[in-house]
Amino acid sequence: MTPEEKLSRIRLVVCDMDRTILRTDKRISRRTVRAVHAARECGVEVTLCSARVFSMMEYYTHALDIRAPAVSCNGAAIVEPGTRRVLYENPVPEADALEILRFCRENGIDHGALGLNHWWFCEGSVRAEGFTLYNEVAGENRYPPMPLELFDAEFRCIRGESIHKIPICERTPGDCARVAGLAASRPGLIAFAPEPGYLDVVTAGNDKGAGVTRLARLLDIPLEQVCVMGDFDNDLPMFAVAGLSVAMENGTQRVKSAADLCTGTNDGDGVAEFLEQNISRKIWSR
Repeated sequence: MTPEEKLSRIRLVVCDMDRTILRTDKRISRRTVRAVHAARECGVEVTLCSARVFSMMEYYTHALDIRAPAVSCNGAAIVEPGTRRVLYENPVPEADALEILRFCRENGIDHGALGLNHWWFCEGSVRAEGFTLYNEVAGENRYPPMPLELFDAEFRCIRGESIHKIPICERTPGDCARVAGLAASRPGLIAFAPEPGYLDVVTAGNDKGAGVTRLARLLDIPLEQVCVMGDFDNDLPMFAVAGLSVAMENGTQRVKSAADLCTGTNDGDGVAEFLEQNISRKIWSR
């Protein structure tokens, strides 16, 4: 089936966030907002699939008026915007989370823990800066900030919490590889790189492909009627399951080689460009 034939069947578009639907400054353009609204008016829903925790996606679902559930933490959770109702989650077992966090603390590795509504981090965490930026963007638009807290000495703060992922940042060369090795020794865990110099530890069975598959099942939409858009290698699992895959021009070579189509850059509103030229226009022309 040609990309054009696949396009004619699309009912759902699932977008990665960073370096895809978000510009480099972590903001969404008015053009993109209009394009998402136009797609919905034409009967095609648009939603998000990200390595971010949902509480770090929530402002953007509001700004885009996302109606369909969003996939967070690389597939570890599916959450309904507006209500915050968790439709699916597969959190990191507490014993595994504590082992990873203690290893990081003992070895001076930048570490955190993400739940649905909170993020805990170590003193001086580089990754905390990204969450601070999210709060700045949300605050500019009068949207509630994401709560950020420091770990206590014994990690009591995460006891009884649903931890969706453990984010790592490489301060010293080899940090991510060491944590990935530890995660690999735990049969229930996997580790992946959401971008260079970063590592996320999640429960085995969680990736964007599994997340999109579960989302499609929840919405009763065949996967061949799902279009996915992304830029980085952790988007490849959803490229493998969706009916149509679209790479950003700023994406990695692996992503662009795996995609059915390519669109512009994130800073050039590539998502809006694709929706305008291939979703709304084709539906209007029927």
